[in-house]
Amino acid sequence: MRGERRVVDTELAYAFCRCDKLNDLHELLSGRNDADLEDIAERVFDEERWEAAKLLMTLTSNWAQLTRVLCELKEFDAALDSARRADKIEVWNVLACRCVDAGELRIAHKAALRVLVEPDLMHAMIAYYEDRGLFDALLTLVDAALLLEAAHQALFTAAGVLYTKYRESAVLEFCHMWWQRCNVPQLVRACELAALWREVVYLQRQYGELDNAARSMMEHASAWLAGDFIE
Repeated sequence: MRGERRVVDTELAYAFCRCDKLNDLHELLSGRNDADLEDIAERVFDEERWEAAKLLMTLTSNWAQLTRVLCELKEFDAALDSARRADKIEVWNVLACRCVDAGELRIAHKAALRVLVEPDLMHAMIAYYEDRGLFDALLTLVDAALLLEAAHQALFTAAGVLYTKYRESAVLEFCHMWWQRCNVPQLVRACELAALWREVVYLQRQYGELDNAARSMMEHASAWLAGDFIE
């Protein structure tokens, strides 16, 4: 008997979703019922019935799927709160990308910070910003990420590479501050590609490659400082 009631309540609730009768759905679910809410939630999600999915995902505390639903509804502040409840890297990644696409860079920044501290996802997130020409927003993002306790070597190195592309005037200062946290050979290559020879010499000296530093100074006038060469 209960099994039959479960089927009836589930299909009735689903029918309300299909007909966009969300008030009737809410009234049904507020009373005694045996509806399989998780099943209905997945069905309406697959059918892109976002308002119904929002209600059902909330009732079932499915924060990961709710975040995706709220992104579809462009309710990004609510999506941020839902992502915090889900606290899964995949959810943060989706939220960041959807917010970037929607121009919601404030929320994208908060979500992307959670992604950048994951080495496996960091490069894709950086590329997502770069591909859309959001260079200033990206630099602001990586600057903030460097201050996080979870910041890792790949992140510091990627930040340095981005500086060589989009903020050349600050590369030397960046190297002074963070070279010990970077993959120095990789950062040297980025500086070479950007023809930042003074920075190349600085990194080579710090890394103990004095012969290479001397060679760089001899080959590139912009890197020449007599005191460095004599030293």
